[in-house]
Amino acid sequence: MDNNRAWGMLLDKDKGNIKWSMYLPKEIPEEYSITDIAKISRFYLKDYPVFTWDHEGDLLVVGFPKDSYTKFDSNYYYIIKDDGVGMKEKTYDIFTKENYYIDTDKTSFSLKYG
Repeated sequence: MDNNRAWGMLLDKDKGNIKWSMYLPKEIPEEYSITDIAKISRFYLKDYPVFTWDHEGDLLVVGFPKDSYTKFDSNYYYIIKDDGVGMKEKTYDIFTKENYYIDTDKTSFSLKYG
């Protein structure tokens, strides 16, 4: 965790409070509701990108510095084409209400609205 400037916490499965933590930023709350858990499992926690895992029934949360990762979990994707070289996926942005395509060639990607 030191090398990546990461921090972590283990949340109690029943109460939503912190059972263990390491390098926890000061602005991170100490208790969480079920709604809070749903939000941080898909988005961010106080602008920190976080990743979650089940750990013996409790929830392990690992966070990284702000602006170190981005998440695209607010969209659902379905595959339109796989030509063996790359993939083209069509998606719908729930915030802008626009369709767009993600083209990948296995080394990069680009967004095309339309």
